[in-house]
Formats: sequence, C-alpha cells, structure tokens
Amino acid sequence: MNNNALTKKSRNAGIEFLRIIAMILIVAHHFSVHGGFSYDDVTFNSVWIELLSIGGKLGVNIFLLITGYFSINSVFSSKKAIKLYLEVIFYSLILVASLLLFGKLEFRLKLIPQAFFPLFFGKGYWFIGVYLLFYCVMPFINRGINKTNKRQHLLILLILACIWVVFPLSSHIISFNSYYAFSNIGWFVFIYLIGAYLRKYPPVLFEKRAISIILTVFSWIVFIVAVILNETHLSLVDENTYIGKMLIIVLKVFSNDSLNGLMPVIISILMFISFYSLRIKGNRLLFSIALSTFGIYLIHDNPFFSKVLWLDMIKCNDPSHAQHLIVFSLISIIIVFICCSIIDIVRGKTVEQLLFSTKMMTKITTKIDSFINVK
Repeated sequence: MNNNALTKKSRNAGIEFLRIIAMILIVAHHFSVHGGFSYDDVTFNSVWIELLSIGGKLGVNIFLLITGYFSINSVFSSKKAIKLYLEVIFYSLILVASLLLFGKLEFRLKLIPQAFFPLFFGKGYWFIGVYLLFYCVMPFINRGINKTNKRQHLLILLILACIWVVFPLSSHIISFNSYYAFSNIGWFVFIYLIGAYLRKYPPVLFEKRAISIILTVFSWIVFIVAVILNETHLSLVDENTYIGKMLIIVLKVFSNDSLNGLMPVIISILMFISFYSLRIKGNRLLFSIALSTFGIYLIHDNPFFSKVLWLDMIKCNDPSHAQHLIVFSLISIIIVFICCSIIDIVRGKTVEQLLFSTKMMTKITTKIDSFINVK
C-alpha cells in the first residue's frame, strides 16, 4: 500500500486504478471476516460471505507487486517512512479518542501505549508492522538484486516459490516439514522480487493486452468456482476413494485464498500485467483516491474501530439484512471505501502538507537519507 512508490511523472493510470480495486477487495475481505457472520449450514449467504473474503490477501499481493515494480531502482526515503508511521499514529490517536468520547471504548492505562505506539503494543496493524520492517531493508535488497542477471533473479524466485508456494501445496499430499514455515516478511520479499523481475525483464504478456485480460478473467473464474465447490460439495466427496482424495486435493489447492495460495499469486500477477497495459486516461480524482488507499486501510481496519464499524455502525450480521445480503454488502463496502477515502484526502491536504513543509522536517529527512543512501 505504499502510495509513494510512483512519482508524478511515472504514474500509470491503470496501476492507480488497480490500487483502488485492490483496496476494495481488502475492504470486502474485512466485511466478511469482521462482520460477525456465523452459519451452521451451507447457504446462499454463507457462500457469498466466503466469496467476499477471498480477495483480501490477493489485494495485499497486488500492493506488494506494485511496490516491487516501481521501487526496484529507488533509494531509501526517510520522508516516506516517517509519513507512513506518522499517519499510523495520527489515525490511531484520532480513532481511540473518538471511541472514548462516544463511549465505545473503556479507558485503561494500557490503552495509552496502544494508541501512541499501535505497531508495538496490542494487536496493531499486521501489514504495516511487517511493511515498515521490510521498507528498512528494501534499499539493500535493491542493491543486491540489481547486481544479478536474469537467470540468477529467476533462480531466486524459483527457490522462494518452492519454499513458500510449492511446499505448502504439497502438504495436502505428504507431511510438510515445519522448518519451512511461512514468514510474512519473507513473503513480502518474494512478491517484491516478482514485481522487480517484471520491471527488469518485462514478459511478452505486457504487449498482449487481450491475452492477459482473458487469462485474468479465466483465473478468477477457476478461483471462484473452486471456492464455491469447496464450500458446498466438499463434505459430499468420498475421501476413501482415489478419485475422492484427488478431488479434495484439487479443491483445496485452487480454493486456497491465503497470501501464498496458488490462485491469489497467479491472479495478482495477471491483474498487475493487465491493468498496467490498460490505456486509460488518468485524472486528479483517480490519483487522489489511489493515494488515499493506505489511509482507507488504517481507518477501517483500526484494531479498536474495526469491531465498532462492522458490528455497531453497519450491523453486518443483523438478521434483517439476510434477504438482500448481496446488495447490502456491496453498498456497505463502497460506502466505507468512499468515506475513508474522503477523510484521508482531507488529512493529506491539511495535516500532512503542513507538517512536511517545515524546514526542520526537511533537514531531518535529508540527513537520514544521506546517511543510509551513501554509496
């Protein structure tokens, strides 16, 4: 969700639109997993809620691909890192204070460090914590990967793919060694390196827009069908037969919606290529909304505010919504996205501009950058 990866000169309207799509997928995921839904039986609504959840981790992969593609040749920017962290603290303090004011949160002493340092105390934001750690080592990754040739870069990707994609998939067939356990920061590096590879060695699909779009749509269809079948028919499969065992394995592999799931990885790459090649005209509104995606995440998924948003304000699991859940969910997701986007655009035009226009901040960031980026 690094909104500063693109400079104004190099902005691609298709990629900016993809940022918006990715964040909508993430908001939809949070609607599903934080909305308090619980179903004892498989129903139309239970399948729909499951489908809403599948794009969350895929959206994260998309943001990491964008970062890798546009940051592989960049140097460390303390201004970006400080902006990122101060934005986290800003929303944490504002939201906690608002919840206390309206009686939605009970004051406790441990709430103070949780509000001021949300990445270090309490639940925090998993993505931001990992991303900041990753951002600190990004300049060194760039230096190393830019000294490799195409074959070496590809070999690195293949090794990491075996560790974090192929081996976990094979666990459905044979026992999986826990020494190869999944790592969030390791995964960030892997997807970042895929984005970097696409930048350094553009595949032919970048020039075959129609084919990339067809492959993207087909992959989405396979993913959705696998999820539906896994949700509705898995219990009917006889796992004691060879065909039954193979069918279960196939459904589990193709319906896996985790970060390192096969389909989320494939679809995120295909979507990046497809949207990159889209010839759409950008405008100020599109770029402003795309730049607000990080703020949208910080607001709606704040660990203190999230429960209040989905259960108290929107009332996701209210029985009265059951008959029109699809319409209700889509409207709710869009409203949350738009409201959070407006809030962050206002913050960016006021608080952020005032803070980073000071000479002191410029002096601090310049000194940090000159120290880290020394050749």
